Amino acid sequence: MSNAMTADTVRLLIPEMILVLVATAIYLGGLLAEGRGAWRLAALAGLAFAAYSLYLQEAALGDFFTRQSVPLLVDAFARALRWGILMVGGLLVLLMRQADDVRRETAELAALVMMLVALMLTSAAGDVVLLVLGMELVSVPTYVVLFLSRRDREGEEATTKYVVLSLVASALLLYGVSFLYGMTGATQLVAIRTRLAELAVVEAGQVTLLPLAIVLVLAGLAFKLAAVPFHVYLPDVSQGTTTSYAAILAVTGKIAGVVGLVRLVVMVWPEESPLAGKILLALAAVTMTLGSVLALWQVNVRRLLAYASIAHAGYLLLGLGVALLLPEGTPGREAGLTATLFYLLAYCLGAAGVFAALTYLGDHQRELEGVDELTGIGKTHPAVALAMTVCLFSLMGLPPLAGFWGKLTLLVALIKLPFVGSGAVSFWFVALTAVSTLNLLVMAACYLRIIGLIYLRQPVKVPRAEGGWGPRLAALLAAVLITALGLAPRFWLHEAQRASQAVRPAAEPSQTDAASPLRPMRP
Repeated sequence: MSNAMTADTVRLLIPEMILVLVATAIYLGGLLAEGRGAWRLAALAGLAFAAYSLYLQEAALGDFFTRQSVPLLVDAFARALRWGILMVGGLLVLLMRQADDVRRETAELAALVMMLVALMLTSAAGDVVLLVLGMELVSVPTYVVLFLSRRDREGEEATTKYVVLSLVASALLLYGVSFLYGMTGATQLVAIRTRLAELAVVEAGQVTLLPLAIVLVLAGLAFKLAAVPFHVYLPDVSQGTTTSYAAILAVTGKIAGVVGLVRLVVMVWPEESPLAGKILLALAAVTMTLGSVLALWQVNVRRLLAYASIAHAGYLLLGLGVALLLPEGTPGREAGLTATLFYLLAYCLGAAGVFAALTYLGDHQRELEGVDELTGIGKTHPAVALAMTVCLFSLMGLPPLAGFWGKLTLLVALIKLPFVGSGAVSFWFVALTAVSTLNLLVMAACYLRIIGLIYLRQPVKVPRAEGGWGPRLAALLAAVLITALGLAPRFWLHEAQRASQAVRPAAEPSQTDAASPLRPMRP
């Protein structure tokens, strides 16, 4: 199969190239010109232009989706993720606090835009080399924004923890990918999937390295999701950085982790090896339990939300584990991945809205730190308090908001598990269902604690609310999007279903397909 990149392949990357040019212009503009505040608008305009370019690209392809393996895989999954990344990216740009120094502000915005580019590239990666590079391109700008966020001792300690653990996770991921290449002799994801299936069926002795490969790959990607036992950095880093960067870590990490697991595990792993699904379900149970229980004891609001983010990572792993354990072609398999994608969108919107409200309520001298500092903001800042409450209710899973449909679709997919294999209801299924339900109640207690402080207590110290118009608008937009997504979930669920159907293509592309990357194929 030819590995040459054609002009058509480059045209598929026009939205990402637009964002790279925008990030470069913002960074250079901050060095040459003043005008704080205008660069945020420039970043938003760049995201809008990239979205319009993506719309034109899809209009040219019609109702068909390209399956391209050199080195891109532009399918319904990539389409859904690219749109979601642009939408969530707009909220992240808005919620960033305006810096006192224009150079710092432009550096932060440029780093964020480059992280969005990396996430879009990763979602459309059809080759493990591009996928791993995309993961690293997500991490490198994160180092920059964490270093710029707080220059005190606590901030430097948080940055050091993240950098060191991120490098270890990258090494584990690369080591696992090297085993995949060694077993298959291929770097293209579709080819890896085909050859792993052949090895698993024909000569089982040749796949003895498969368990080691899956453990290493899952370890590297679990860091991105902040799943147990690779979660230890997130609470400390979130507490040691600013609210804006805590939001970026919570959102971009979840997107990168889910995309990596879908492309490297769900897409390529052979059905004859159920180990990956079992590991993901075990990680899901431990992660959601540890995250939700430890969140109950936190007094720092960013640390509490970090542990809550760890719990949400468990639910994301739950859907992916279901997708791996159910036989290919069954409705339950698609339901697990569909639920994960829908849950991911609902979580990103809810988390962005909560962090945006916290950013708005802070002041220029200090971040809003303690949970008790939210006491009575329902009376002093009613609009932002309402937006934050809507986002918290969604993260809790209260109907009819988006988070409710995310959790409902996950539990419905989980119900399919008892009928795998023998058809008997297993003890492990009952235990997993009970753990998932109990953790929903624990997480509800965490969020209700915050909502009770907002509305049921008299304000003791009124927050100065110097975050600016950007975080305030981001919180309100997140609440509106969550409500709209909850009231009309059918369209978004349909898009997530189409994306899940495109994850496991039927066969390796032929020479003709590789040479003609814009040849339309049905998902």
